[in-house]
Order: sequence, then structure tokens, then C-alpha cells
Amino acid sequence: MKIVWATDGSAGSEGALPYLNGLFNRRDNEVIVTAVAPAPLLSAARPDPSMLLWHLVPGYRDRVASEVTDLVVRQVGLLAKSRAIVSSAVRLGSAPPELILLARDERADLIITGARGHTPASEILLGSVSQQVATNADCSVLVVRGRKRPARVLLAYDGSVDAEAGLALLSSLAPTKGMEAVVTTVAEPVMPPLDAPPGWAPDTVAEADRWRKTSARRHAQAAVRRLRAAGWTASTHIGEGHPGSAILQAAREMAADLVVIGARGIHSPDEETRGMGGIPRQVLERAACSVLISRAPRTEG
Repeated sequence: MKIVWATDGSAGSEGALPYLNGLFNRRDNEVIVTAVAPAPLLSAARPDPSMLLWHLVPGYRDRVASEVTDLVVRQVGLLAKSRAIVSSAVRLGSAPPELILLARDERADLIITGARGHTPASEILLGSVSQQVATNADCSVLVVRGRKRPARVLLAYDGSVDAEAGLALLSSLAPTKGMEAVVTTVAEPVMPPLDAPPGWAPDTVAEADRWRKTSARRHAQAAVRRLRAAGWTASTHIGEGHPGSAILQAAREMAADLVVIGARGIHSPDEETRGMGGIPRQVLERAACSVLISRAPRTEG
């Protein structure tokens, strides 16, 4: 697995360390430690005030580059005991597009970023960089909150290709001692069951509800079997109601350290096929714990 760790030296971005030194600490992994040096933007309508500093203050550009390089070197040092291959990259520009481009250029499987960086916002709030990266990246994105090593993982699973990517990712990892996973599948009112045949038309509301719950349980149990085969301690949880609210409630009830959810669900509208659906967006913005937005590789055309 190739991982891009986006850091700015803040406590928020260093929340990645329990993951990089724990769950993702494998000899066959590669971690690219990166930071983005901000470059001023030139716009005829609204020039960036920092353009004056960039061009008129002697040595300003070199000082910025040197500070960011020093930062990356320090952060690489925090992974000195990692079994993964650790390298570094310094980018110049706006952080979200530069991180996405770096991950694309490196064919990364995962980007890790803090929920927020150097801002006065509370830890629960999601920063603009992490939100933009999670929404627009081509690969999976882990947004970390806090610095706790994950012990309880909630996998939101609906059988979609992106949820499958999350299940495959967890199945590929050797859980550390004491870790457990709960697979939640939501029986969503009004929507057809996850495996409804063409022309599905139940005779009664009660029959429709039974079918939805049976389908949800079948999907969750199948995912749990795969996780157990990979060495996880895993169990099922069946939610009801709006998926986003049900997933957040399940995360609160189990005191989850990490929620894994696909970028687009099986019922995502067509306009969400390339971005991030409303349900994972809700979970990402409102969860009190870290969130991993999983994505299956996309084929062009």
C-alpha cells in the first residue's frame, strides 16, 4: 500500500502517527511524507496580498521553502522506527489540489490528513483542506481526529464498490492487539433492499420492511465473515432509518475510534458518481472520531 501523509506539523496532522506506527506499519507499505508550501495566487480580480512578500521581500521565497523542507525532515523522523519505506515530498501551491495531484502522480492508495491544521476551530470541526481532499481525491482518504490508536472500527457496508474497497482495505491489514470491527448495514425506509431483484414490488409495508432488514443482515454477515477470515474480531450491527444518522449513532454507541465508509453508496444519485455522496459527507463532518472515505479504483471512459 502506498500512503501519502499530508502534514503541517500541527497536532491535528500528527494524529496520523498512531495509524502509521500501528495499523499501517508494514514492510510492504510505502509512506510519502509531504507538506505544501503556500504560493501566492495571482488574479486580476483579486490579487493575493502575499504576492508582495513573495516577490519583494529578499529571501522570503527561500525561507518558506526551507521551513517546509525542515518540517518534512522532522516529520520523517517521527517514523524512524517504521517498518514501511518512508520518503518525502515538498510541494508548492494550494494544499488541496497539490495533495490530490501528488497522490495521483504516485498512484497512492490512501491519503492521510488531519481533520484540521493550524486553526482556532474546535477539534470536532473539519478543516477546508481535509474536506476538499476527501471530496475530490481519486483514492481513499483517512481524516484523523485526535491521537488515539484505533481499537474499535465501524465499517459502514452496503455492498457498493466503494464499500467493498473499505472492506478489502481492512481485510488486508493485520489488526493490532485488542482491535475489533463492527459492520453496520442500514435498512433504509422507502429505498429498495440492497439486493432487490428487478421490478421489486412487495405486497405490504411489513413485507418490505422484513425484506430490507433481511437483506441488510445478509450483507453485514457476509462482510463479517471476510473480516474474521482475515484475523479480525468482528460482529454485525443493523441500523434503521436515515443511513447517515444511523451510522453516526452506531459510532457513538460503540465509542468508535474510526469509521470506514464508501465515498458513494449503492443508492447514490448519478451526479455523485465522481465526488462524494451526501451520506459519507455527513459522517465525515459530524463524526467525533476519525473517518476513512474508501474509494475503489476508477476506470476512465
